[in-house]
Amino acid sequence: MIRWPELIQFKRTFTDPVPGQSENSLEAKGIETFHDPAKFVDGTTVGLCQEQCHKRRILPAIVTQIASNSGK
Repeated sequence: MIRWPELIQFKRTFTDPVPGQSENSLEAKGIETFHDPAKFVDGTTVGLCQEQCHKRRILPAIVTQIASNSGK
């Protein structure tokens, strides 16, 4: 019989660190990451909160967090 709560807890021991490790890897390569709501101003400019960020290359990424029943 599968003990789901234990299995999910075990899974999280290796999946939970991934977002932080990915961001650290990007930053180590000189890639800036932002966590603010953003909108495109033009082809090379993104508005972040009250500031504008002008970059030669912009990669928008949307990350959502899936709610779980575990209360985490």
